[in-house]
Amino acid sequence: MKQFFNTSLLLIFFVAISVVSCSKDDNNGSGGSNVDSRFVGTWVRDASVSVKTEVYTLVLNADGSASFSWYRRSQGNTIAPYSHSSSGHWYYNEGDNRIITDCEYDGSGQTAIFDVISVTDTSLTIRLEGADRSRTYTKQ
Repeated sequence: MKQFFNTSLLLIFFVAISVVSCSKDDNNGSGGSNVDSRFVGTWVRDASVSVKTEVYTLVLNADGSASFSWYRRSQGNTIAPYSHSSSGHWYYNEGDNRIITDCEYDGSGQTAIFDVISVTDTSLTIRLEGADRSRTYTKQ
């Protein structure tokens, strides 16, 4: 009887450990399960005007990796050219209709989190968290 009790106790212990280790992964930004194929691709926004070139690129990969970059330069180099590039991971939060990345938007450390306004096969309109205007990117 004592051996049966010890065996039962050991079995219950292993079952409890197995249940705890199989808990759901809610995807905290490490990519993977919440990647929405509608957003996968290279998205470019060309905000250039006659006196300056300004291009933003958002890359969202199917494996959950991401990058965000931009560069600006003026014609005739009247202002110094500058740029920023960051890479990390992304996922889509359907409840909030947001693309969440851990990429930096600029050198200040602001994370690139975007509210999704609309998406088609060729166009993605998003608004940076806290911004007042949305921006449209074209799929390359």
